[in-house]
This record gives sequence, C-alpha cells and structure tokens, in this order.
Amino acid sequence: MLNSRKYFCLNYFVDADTMEINDKNIFTATEITYLLPQFNMEVYNQFLNKNKWAQEIYYPNFKREKVNEVRPAKFLLTIKNGFEFVLKQNVFNGLENFCKKQTTSFWQRKFKNEGPAWFKNQLQNTAQISKHHPNGYRNKVLEMYEMRMAKFSKNDSIPEGSSE
Repeated sequence: MLNSRKYFCLNYFVDADTMEINDKNIFTATEITYLLPQFNMEVYNQFLNKNKWAQEIYYPNFKREKVNEVRPAKFLLTIKNGFEFVLKQNVFNGLENFCKKQTTSFWQRKFKNEGPAWFKNQLQNTAQISKHHPNGYRNKVLEMYEMRMAKFSKNDSIPEGSSE
C-alpha cells in the first residue's frame, strides 16, 4: 500500500518507554538524523533526546529544519486513544506474547541457515523493540563505509582511528 518500502523505513519499531537505539553506528545515526516525523513532535523530540549520540558523534554540524507537524483530525485521535486504552488492558498481553512468538518463530524458519550471531544482529523482537534488517543492506553499507574510510585514511595519510 502506497509503496510503503519506498516512503517509510520499517527497520525499527520502538516502545515509547524504550526509545534509545542500541545500534550505535553511522547507518543507524543516518536513519535517526534524517527521520521526518509525521505527527506527535513531542514524542519525536523525546526520541532525538534519547539518541543524541547520533548527531553528536556522526553529524555534529547537521542543522535540523523545522518540520510542519501533521495534526490528525480530533475524531481520529479519539479512535486512536480508544484503541490504545483497550489494547493496554491485561487481557491483550497474551495476544501480544502470542504474536511476538509467532513472529520470532517465522523469522527462525525463514532464516534457518543463518547463525545465532547473525539473527541477534539483524533481527530483534521484544516487547520494547522490533528490529528487522534481514537482507544485510545495513551491513553492506557499513562495510562499504569502513572500506572508504580506510582508503581515505591511507590516501590522505591520516592514521586510522585518529580523531583529528
């Protein structure tokens, strides 16, 4: 629908109580830095605050442009709030656990030829975070980045690991 893979990054789903992303690398920093919220600027700003490392380490000169927040209609907010209230009831904890187990089981069958280290690095499915990087694109980008940085360091006589 709407070619969601083209317009939306579905790599991470994070719980509002667990917003810090633990994958601290240039790939994830780029995703965080260039994230464009559609609504709820308060949550967006909390997310950026929890992930300050992305801009501090990888994009210290990045100037964030002001984003015009999309305000959902009041009746949509009422429906959303109603669904959230209902789904927070304990009766749905079992359904959440069932869905989480089904997703993990599906991933394990689909990627059965991959080892546990790969699985842990590429996929995560907890109550707080769902991470999905199955095709290795992130790793390819990080490897290419490391190769280019090594080549840059070598060509410009900058010692690897130097921060100057």
